[in-house]
Amino acid sequence: MAFGDFRKWLSGQLTKARQKETAWVDLASAIAESIETHVESYIEKLKARSSLYEMDKESLLEDIKELRKIFPLGEVADEDLPHVVMQRKDEIHFKKTIYPLISTLAREFKGLRVKWERIYAPVDQEQFPYGTFLVPESELELQNGLNPSDFFLTSRGAIRIPLNDIAGEDGITEEAIRAFEAKIKRVVHPLIPLRIVLDGQLYSIEFEVMDMVEIPSYSDHVTVGKQTTTDIESTPIYKQDFVQTGTTTQEERPASPMYGTPRMDAIPLDAISIDRRYY
Repeated sequence: MAFGDFRKWLSGQLTKARQKETAWVDLASAIAESIETHVESYIEKLKARSSLYEMDKESLLEDIKELRKIFPLGEVADEDLPHVVMQRKDEIHFKKTIYPLISTLAREFKGLRVKWERIYAPVDQEQFPYGTFLVPESELELQNGLNPSDFFLTSRGAIRIPLNDIAGEDGITEEAIRAFEAKIKRVVHPLIPLRIVLDGQLYSIEFEVMDMVEIPSYSDHVTVGKQTTTDIESTPIYKQDFVQTGTTTQEERPASPMYGTPRMDAIPLDAISIDRRYY
């Protein structure tokens, strides 16, 4: 309702005697103006709160301010605020699990190969007392003399990242590592359940060695000509007074009418040739 219409409606609620008094008319106008200024805006906000994607930035920031007490946020663009708030409210239901931590690593460190690494310990506590030999999950297969079944999952974990991902223009520097660890402390540490112990960060250097792939090739071999010699008598040869005779045969492999015209697999190597043109 427009301000003028609301003021007119409110003045119409007065009795006919008071509608003629200036004080009562001014009071109705003041009440209408106050409602228009302080109440209408809240009503519009409440209407918009039915959907996070229709809320204004101020309302979203208020929700984020409340969520920061439980789930801290990193740098978020304005257009991503509704999606982040929705994710955070969903993660509240899993705040005692590792799910919020894993989803935060994927969101806050987008483009980096950051992951949560679970840590295992040997079952034989006599030979390996607890805490003296801890192995990340990705290295269980590398333990000489021990199988993955010889370990049990502990309540410990670490953040693994290749140093290649946090290297800057000057390479891998102490400043880049400190900046990464500061973000881990600010964003990740509050999400770790109390029953889980964080054993810091695991850094590695990953590289790929490119090698040429050997691709076997098959050729269509057709004998074009065949030279056959005839036996001649063993007589001394003083000059080229003989003629060498022979026959030339043309061998062509016809195309199979069932599979079409052969291109490479003239000699089938399996049940059906793999390189055919079907019609």
